[in-house]
Amino acid sequence: MAKKSGRSLGEIQRGHEVYMLHCGECHRYKLPQDLDIDEWETAVPKMIGHAGLAFADEKAVLSYVVAVKMERGEK
Repeated sequence: MAKKSGRSLGEIQRGHEVYMLHCGECHRYKLPQDLDIDEWETAVPKMIGHAGLAFADEKAVLSYVVAVKMERGEK
């Protein structure tokens, strides 16, 4: 997944961790396939800011959802 997406495995793992620990605290989880990459790129910065998380967490969550989508052959 990391190789296909061009993102580091560590960043993808951190993104998955942040996603699982924080994204479901305020609303139902959206699965990576639920939104297009453009929609994720719009939504994640807003949600990360709302949750009070760091920019590095935003980048990691985006890396995670993009890697999942690319692994599944989605855009």
